[in-house]
Amino acid sequence: MTWNVHFGGGNPWGQVQEIAASGADVVLLQEASRFDEDMERTYPTRLRQLTGDTWYAVWASHFGRYSENEGTLILSRFRVVDQSIRRIYDRGFTRVLVDVGGVHVNVLNAHLDWYDTGMRSSQLEDFMWWGRQFSGPRIAGGDFNAWWGEWWIRRMTEEHSDTWVDVTGSNENGYTVNGAVRFDYLFRAHTDTWRITPNAVWVPWTGTSDHNPVIADYTVW
Repeated sequence: MTWNVHFGGGNPWGQVQEIAASGADVVLLQEASRFDEDMERTYPTRLRQLTGDTWYAVWASHFGRYSENEGTLILSRFRVVDQSIRRIYDRGFTRVLVDVGGVHVNVLNAHLDWYDTGMRSSQLEDFMWWGRQFSGPRIAGGDFNAWWGEWWIRRMTEEHSDTWVDVTGSNENGYTVNGAVRFDYLFRAHTDTWRITPNAVWVPWTGTSDHNPVIADYTVW
């Protein structure tokens, strides 16, 4: 799952319940918070209470023009073998290497700038460069603040496939904002693509954020 949670949307408990009900094993959150709600601590704790599973958390704060109380957060009930963060161009990116039945999969999380297109381009290029440093099957997701036809998404698909298109065969639908805009994506890197097969993808409605999440089901080989 990838989800821009809008700093809890005024209902962090409701968000955790939606994450638990989704069945997602790895969750990429954008606009995660350490301010009123310290999501790095409270979200995995609440997920443990709801699911009975141990959840791991990896946080990276933004900086510069943004508050360091906001950032990206990855939650995983798969065992985290390795983790890292990258803070550049005022944004914090997160990465986990998870053990999926003995197969190690890298999962990366980004939130690109929403109004400064030059900064968004710099952030994307660095995010893609960072991803190339990790071998094996790789999934990248997040809020890219760009339509599927815009340069930033075309650039991502030079090295990744869009899971929504993989499954549905179309760029249409999959809208995550206002029922008409698609800013949120899950991508498979072309590296070792055969080891990750997407089976389903969907965008459920939620009333607890200004974005809806994107959820995908993959088989890992």
